[in-house]
Amino acid sequence: IGYRVPDIVAVSFVRELGPVFTALLMSGKAGAGLASELGMVTLSGQAQAMRAMSVDIDRELVAPRVWGCVVGTLMLTTAAIFLGLIGGMLLGSAKLGLSPVHYLNRTIDALAPADLACGLLKAVGFGVIIAAMGTTFGLKEKADAGVLGRHTMSAVVLASFMVLIADHVFTTLIMATIG
Repeated sequence: IGYRVPDIVAVSFVRELGPVFTALLMSGKAGAGLASELGMVTLSGQAQAMRAMSVDIDRELVAPRVWGCVVGTLMLTTAAIFLGLIGGMLLGSAKLGLSPVHYLNRTIDALAPADLACGLLKAVGFGVIIAAMGTTFGLKEKADAGVLGRHTMSAVVLASFMVLIADHVFTTLIMATIG
């Protein structure tokens, strides 16, 4: 079974583990950050003042955060995939006696372009979901800081849940289309 380990690790990290784990971490870190930051903007009245000055909140506050979250999720997913493959190679060498060259060759043979496309497209989709939840809950009207905390928690929980649901949907759609 040891000779199949590179195949299993490669496909699972590129298609599933890298994108999903990264997105779950991002939903906790970036989703909470977006919700709390925009929540303070709303709570302090800055959002209302910007609207009074005819400033487009979506363009000035939301869009840069969405792009940042998408790019960040994509870059971190790429790093997670790379590090997961390297970690698999190190463990395969140490525990199963596989040579690193053999492991890398098996990994390259196991991966199809559709696998990489699936993982990276999912990362982009997850970034959009995380940013959408964080900014939506962040810009909701708040009465006090307690509500801000609950909205931040709701953004993280809903983003994490949506990532897990979207993972199945994205994988099915992407692999049916290009796989």
